[in-house]
Amino acid sequence: MKKRYSVLLLGAISLGGCWDYGLLFPGGKKESGKAELKQFASGDEFVRYFRNEVVRRNDEFIGFGRGMLEGGDSLMGSPDGGLDGGATGEAPQPESPGGDAGQSPAPGDKGNEEPEHSGTTIQEEGVDEADVVKTDGSYLYIIDQSHDRSILRIVRVDPPEELAETGHVELDGSGSDLYLLGDTVVALTETHGGFLLDGPGEIIEGGDVVEGGDSGEPSPAMPFLYERPKTFVSIIDVSDRNEPVVISATSFEGNNISSRMIDGVLHLVVANYPEHYFDVLPLGTKEVETIDVVAAVLLPDFEVVDEDGAVITGDMVGWRNVYHPVDEDGFGMVTVISMDVQNEGQFSSVGIVATPGLVYASTEALYLTDTEWNIWGDTRETTDVYKFAFTEEGAVLAAVGQVPGRILNQYSMSEYEGVLRVATTTGPWFGIMERNEPANHVFVLAENNGALEVIGSIDDIAAGEEIQSARFVGSRGFLVTFEQIDPLFTLDLSDPSDPRVVGELKVPGFSTFIVPMGADHLLTVGQYIPEGELFRRGVQLSIFDVSDFANPQLDHLEVVGDGEASSEALWDPKAFTYFAERGLLALPATIYGSVIEEPLEEPLEEPRGGDDGGEEPGGDDGGEEPGSGDDGGEEPGGDGRIPSPPLDFFEGLMVYRVSAEEGFVELGRIDTQVEDDRCYNWFTRGVFIGDLVFAVTNNVVRGAPVDDISSVPHSLEIGER
Repeated sequence: MKKRYSVLLLGAISLGGCWDYGLLFPGGKKESGKAELKQFASGDEFVRYFRNEVVRRNDEFIGFGRGMLEGGDSLMGSPDGGLDGGATGEAPQPESPGGDAGQSPAPGDKGNEEPEHSGTTIQEEGVDEADVVKTDGSYLYIIDQSHDRSILRIVRVDPPEELAETGHVELDGSGSDLYLLGDTVVALTETHGGFLLDGPGEIIEGGDVVEGGDSGEPSPAMPFLYERPKTFVSIIDVSDRNEPVVISATSFEGNNISSRMIDGVLHLVVANYPEHYFDVLPLGTKEVETIDVVAAVLLPDFEVVDEDGAVITGDMVGWRNVYHPVDEDGFGMVTVISMDVQNEGQFSSVGIVATPGLVYASTEALYLTDTEWNIWGDTRETTDVYKFAFTEEGAVLAAVGQVPGRILNQYSMSEYEGVLRVATTTGPWFGIMERNEPANHVFVLAENNGALEVIGSIDDIAAGEEIQSARFVGSRGFLVTFEQIDPLFTLDLSDPSDPRVVGELKVPGFSTFIVPMGADHLLTVGQYIPEGELFRRGVQLSIFDVSDFANPQLDHLEVVGDGEASSEALWDPKAFTYFAERGLLALPATIYGSVIEEPLEEPLEEPRGGDDGGEEPGGDDGGEEPGSGDDGGEEPGGDGRIPSPPLDFFEGLMVYRVSAEEGFVELGRIDTQVEDDRCYNWFTRGVFIGDLVFAVTNNVVRGAPVDDISSVPHSLEIGER
């Protein structure tokens, strides 16, 4: 039996991670290296690079943690040059078990027309993004995640009167990413790795094995192994919705950073951080010669298991396809994998030595950022941008560039007519070391001989404020910053060499996500802050009129739950379901509510809790003492406390009709709470199918007609209770 222990400490001191040692030793500002990559010339050079980097980083830590793992020979992996791909650097590909490639059904091709339905919120047309729920209009496909496993559940919603879970399949790892292509579901799950105790809890004392040491307490003397995280890609045939079948399951060593699906090809970004190499490159190793490894040990592995149980293993990327920075910068590795899920899961890959940041993709290319920032603003103050062009052979590294500052999220990047627009913020976070105020910028980059060069920029937008949201739509851009009020900036990007701020509007609060609403309006969700106050209090929906681009106007504002609310959509755009074809909006919300007024039949001379009307305050009826009951009606006891009145609490889905003319009209709410207190809703999604709306969580599916939402005639509890 192997016991798993947390590696939170090791993650916190990640050697080259996004949150680097500046958290432990603030003030360690780093110079920005060249934004230039080159390939390794040999497997030996690849190994030397990793050896030198672990020693260099150990020196930077001034011995931090070295004593903890001193003499870490027990963590050293034995050299093994016999792994497939170790000698040639080529990533072996799983062989097709038979059949004609490319015969998988096209998305939506099921022999009949799908009912009109909403889809996953995506950034770019033609670039699908993963989510916890997918639908084809007749079924819902839901990934129910737990700590160490996930379950794909299939729920029939057409006809709604026959709402039922028709089938499910268990998957390795936990995860929240699904894609749907016709009769094929692609699920992404992962395990998180960690240290394993090699044996049934034996403790080594003086070299002897002591029985009965199953206390679970880690000790430096215990024989540890390190298990690297794994990302699983499961391709599932759901043509029989009652019995889904896993066609193949491929595991890749590393963490799932992000993914996109374009024309049946899954583009997956997987990262191996420096701590993932502690089995062969232990912290505390001072001398280069003590690191006795070969390239095949350092390269992350893959494993494919087909439906017949056949297993294929190898390196998921060869050293010939790995690039490293000209100026050494750590030894984490990011791999971009292009997998044809409609062709037996065949894949190609390319790797770079980098710290993964954000992922943005157009139909032409995938962009990956690499930066090191912490809350002190004292690490590297630039962001490297890597462009991977999509080709018939998969993603290939095309260009590298660099911009000042940090990038908020994927929506702060966009490619249009061959150029990339990027919005960044320089300077520290709010209130942290205010010697330099934050400032915001927009850069336009174009590819030139393998470099992403800045060909235009807008500098110093809203000094002292932070970008809260950005959206680029064609030749126009929109930027929201915040300090105490919300400025919405409109940007003219029609001339890439001369981008300009055109208009500005200031309103209370700020938007965290922007959705184009036709050509002349923006629909946003954001944080509600009452005018004159400093603290974020709730959720607000807004519609902006940008028809006069130089003078944007706020046409409609809806404050959710009187300002005492939160929403998953504030940080996850996929929770924001805008069904533009029907002018409908579904928003997950938790409303903390107000006191419920309970009318009394007659005035009371003294305050009284409960509703039985039989006991005087402080009276002794020989029963339970005040505060010990569970009926919510206790009376004030010796401590003088009066029970708190109940709150009007809501957790579920709010549904609106939305238009530029009428604004927001609330159509109703669907409660997603279940009676079992152990059932926590990990997510909430709104799905529109025809004239119905469904609130979907990992515990329950509830549906109602859009014109009579309060009825909620359809309800199904799913999962294990």
